[in-house]
Amino acid sequence: MRAMIILAVVMAQAACTLNDLMPDLHEGMSPTEVKAIMGSPSGQQRQGEMLGMAWTNRMISGWAWDRTDAYAIFEDDKLISWGTGEVRQGSGVQAQQLFIWPMP
Repeated sequence: MRAMIILAVVMAQAACTLNDLMPDLHEGMSPTEVKAIMGSPSGQQRQGEMLGMAWTNRMISGWAWDRTDAYAIFEDDKLISWGTGEVRQGSGVQAQQLFIWPMP
């Protein structure tokens, strides 16, 4: 039973891909609101009134292992621009598989 719960949690997290998350963003959102949707950024940089956030090496969809980077740009802590970068084709599932065996 415990293994099934762990598997369900992992599958639910895997379903949150950029294609699922990006449409929920809209102009004027705060950095906190964007983080609530996208998760913690891989990096961010502030320059005056501008703030840039990046989420690197994220899966694009749940059906392919392709990855890309996502970006969000804020001015006066309001989202003004967002999008993705170049798509890197996946090389397979070798690092993405999770196997759970019941313990005796």
